Amino acid sequence: MGLYGCEVVRDRVYGYRLLKLGRKQNHKQRTSQPQNLTTAKPHNRKTSQPYNPITVKPHNLITVKPKQMDIFSKIAAGEIPSYKCAEDDKFYAFLDINPLAKGHTLVIPRREVDYFFDLEDDELAEMIVFAKRVAKAIKAAFPCRKVGMAVLGLEVAHAHIHLVPMQSEGDMNFANPKLKLTEAEFEETARKIREKF
Repeated sequence: MGLYGCEVVRDRVYGYRLLKLGRKQNHKQRTSQPQNLTTAKPHNRKTSQPYNPITVKPHNLITVKPKQMDIFSKIAAGEIPSYKCAEDDKFYAFLDINPLAKGHTLVIPRREVDYFFDLEDDELAEMIVFAKRVAKAIKAAFPCRKVGMAVLGLEVAHAHIHLVPMQSEGDMNFANPKLKLTEAEFEETARKIREKF
């Protein structure tokens, strides 16, 4: 018997707990009639069920749900289909499904990082080098003056680079109407970039 008519009980799930044994008893009653864990009255006196310390949970128990992967991580893992252009063990490149131009590609790190400039220095440098290789493949597959690069990152909480073949700076305006390509055109576009990568 512990403080205030409670007994400290150790159970297998929640460690040490205070077990309330009902009304406060005097010292003589406590010493002569020890309470049994299985026959102790429950805190809720309306129920006749014996107290079970393994099934009763504390009111302040916090359930932590596992972090869900974002859509780009699922694409890189192959859980969501995409038009893959290039990949290695750290980065993944695939076609934007709302392209500004044919060959518009997204480059992402496999590791989940929301803000582009929160990437580690070496990871950021490696991502730029990977994007450079993808940009050269895009330019070879779809002749253009240059391949523009843009980092926005507000639409999906996963760092990514846009690579867009362009003939003028106006081609990089994300307010421009997006191309409507068929599935066959997307597959052909991705295949051409993969072959040049």
